[in-house]
Amino acid sequence: MLRLKAVTPAPELRAAFLASAGSDAARWSAVPTLDDALARLWALACAALPTLPMTPGGFATHLARHAAPHCTNVDELAQLDGAALALAYACVERLPGADAEFFARHDRDINIALARSGLDQHAIDDVRQIVCSKLLGPEGRLSRYSGRGELGNWVRAVTVREALTWRRRQPTREIPVADPISLALPGSDPELSFIKAAYRDELTEALREAITALDPQDRALLRNRYTDGLTLEQLAAVHGVHRATAARWLATVREQLLRSIQRYLRDKLGLRPDEFASIVDFVRSRLDITLGVLMTHPPSR
Repeated sequence: MLRLKAVTPAPELRAAFLASAGSDAARWSAVPTLDDALARLWALACAALPTLPMTPGGFATHLARHAAPHCTNVDELAQLDGAALALAYACVERLPGADAEFFARHDRDINIALARSGLDQHAIDDVRQIVCSKLLGPEGRLSRYSGRGELGNWVRAVTVREALTWRRRQPTREIPVADPISLALPGSDPELSFIKAAYRDELTEALREAITALDPQDRALLRNRYTDGLTLEQLAAVHGVHRATAARWLATVREQLLRSIQRYLRDKLGLRPDEFASIVDFVRSRLDITLGVLMTHPPSR
């Protein structure tokens, strides 16, 4: 079987892919490098999971249904994580050995997300069972993985969402949450505390990268506002603009930061916008004070 996989079955890949591409079939069939992209992804799949009984047709079908709809061109398709998509395909199709392979690779990601959640051990056990049951199988969450972003990060995000759902269903239960993230605000909202604890590393990195990507003048504006504490009138005077112009400028920079953060979280976690809406809402609601913390120690460009 392994020797058969080593030979790229381009016609079978292409035929299965186009047959499952739905209304996009005509668009993809006109792409001259489609065969190369499919061959690359299949090679990555075979190299990563040589012992699983995958078929090129089954893999290409999964690719067309669950990953290709999120790609705007063949270059994006070719750059997807073929190894991770292969594991998702194997688990969705319940191929022999797929579940064991998944847990061997990603059990730690589930455990890390649950450890950060602040839930007690009883709740962690409950949520873990829910996560495992919802990830695998034909209707499992793994069918939603599009190959963008690391699968481990995606699994952590799914785990966090399930833990949040569990938390919302326990409104009277007090759950202590450790919150070491430097940008976190004190507060009594347990759901926000949960989000801060679960995504502290991703939020910190996303914010720092977003600030780093700003133009020096924009960073100076933020530093004047959030570190130096200048009012809009003082900002206008320092930068030689009208007060209304300073206000619009500040609002534009804040929105630019939020867009950068959304892109980072989308690519890092591999989530659709609706799937990390709570995180983005949290960042938006806490951005002003968060900037005050981060701008005190701005990242180098």
